[in-house]
Amino acid sequence: MIKDDGAGIYTWGNTYGDNKIIGNIVLRGAGNGAGTNDPDQSWVSGIYIDDRSADISIDSNTVAYCGTNGIYIHNAKRISIIGNTLFGNGSNLTNKENAQLCIKRDALVPKVEGESLDLQITENRFVAFQEGNHCVYLRAENEQDLRGLEFDRNLYWAPNPNLVIAKLFDHQEMCNAMEELTLSEWLQTGCDKNSQFELIDEQNRSISPNLVRNSRLTTSAEGWIVWPEQVSLAHDKKIGADAPSLKILFPPGKKEALLYYAGISLNSDKWYRLAFSVKSVDKSKIEFVPLMASSPWEALDDYACFSLNTNFKAFTYVFRPNKSNKNARLNFKSNTSFWIDNVVLYEVEFKTRKTEEPLQLIYNADEKPKTFSFAKEVKGVDGNRITNKLVLQGYNSRILFRSH
Repeated sequence: MIKDDGAGIYTWGNTYGDNKIIGNIVLRGAGNGAGTNDPDQSWVSGIYIDDRSADISIDSNTVAYCGTNGIYIHNAKRISIIGNTLFGNGSNLTNKENAQLCIKRDALVPKVEGESLDLQITENRFVAFQEGNHCVYLRAENEQDLRGLEFDRNLYWAPNPNLVIAKLFDHQEMCNAMEELTLSEWLQTGCDKNSQFELIDEQNRSISPNLVRNSRLTTSAEGWIVWPEQVSLAHDKKIGADAPSLKILFPPGKKEALLYYAGISLNSDKWYRLAFSVKSVDKSKIEFVPLMASSPWEALDDYACFSLNTNFKAFTYVFRPNKSNKNARLNFKSNTSFWIDNVVLYEVEFKTRKTEEPLQLIYNADEKPKTFSFAKEVKGVDGNRITNKLVLQGYNSRILFRSH
C-alpha cells in the first residue's frame, strides 16, 4: 500500500492502555507526495503513534527504508520503545523531519503545566546512512516540552558523528533552527546513558570543485565580508583549525554579526555539502543559511544551527536549495566573537543502491525460522562471525557488515 501522512502501523487517540506493537517487520513506506501541494515531500513512517495516544509498548520491531521516519511519536506519552531495529529510514532527504526515530511535541494538543512525556527508549539500534539524516530527531516549541525522555543502552550508526541527534525548538532567542549533536554532546544533556556510536563509511561523492575559492584562508580574508561595519574581520595567522583562520570580533554593545561569502551559483536540482571548522570565545551557537546575495535577500533553504565552544569543532551540513540562484552567499550569524576556518562547499551525489551500503539488514518476515546461507564469512555488528549459515527466528532481523 502507498500511504501519505500515515504509516505501516498507526494509532491516534489511543489511551486505553496496555497496547503492544511487538515483533513486526515494516518495510519501504514510499509515501505519495504526488497528490499534494508539495510533491517532493514524503510523509510516511513505519510506526506512527499520533496525538493523544498513551501507554503503548513498541518492542522488537524492525523498520527499514521508510521515506520519513522509522518510528514517529507525535504528541503521545508513556511510550516504551525497546529493542527495535530502525535501519535506513528517512531516505527522502527533502523532508526536514526525517530520522530513525522522531519525537515531536506541538500545539495540536494542549499542554499541561509540568507534564512529562515519560518516553523510555532502550536497547534500540539506529542506523542512518545519508548525510542530512539522523538517528533521532526531536522537535518541540520549547525545550521544557520534551521533559521525560530517557535513553539508555542504544546503538547509533551514522556516516557523521553530528548525525546522532537533531533538535529543533521553535521558540528560541538565538539560532531558531535545527541543531545537531554528537553522542558525547547528547550524553551531556543527561537524557541518555550507556549508549554507543559507531561511524560507518559514507559513499556519497563530491562531483564539483570547491565553490569557495578562499576556503582555507591561507594568505588573506579575500572574499569574506562581515556586517555591521562595527564588527571587525581579521585574518588570524596564529589561530585556526590548521592555521590561519578568520577572526570575527565583537565590540562592546554589539550582539549580532553576519559573516558571508558571496558569488556562488546554486541550483535547486542539486545537493550541496558544506563543511567548516569553528570555535568561539565562549559557549555559544552559530546559524547558517544559503541566502541570496542581492535583493530580495531571500533564504534559499532552511536555517541550521551549530553549537560552539572554545575548541575548534568540524561540522558538515547537506542542503538542497529551494530555488536556483546565480548570486548566492554562505551566510553565518552569531552573537559572540568566533574564529572560522576550512569552509568548503561541494556539489554532492547521493548513492541510491542499497547494495552499496556498508551495513546490510537481513530479516525473516515469516513465522517459522529461516536459514540464510553465505558464500563466505560475514560479521555481525555485534562482533560475532558467521561462517556459512545463520538461522533467524520468525519476525526477527540482524545487521551485518557487508562483505566485499
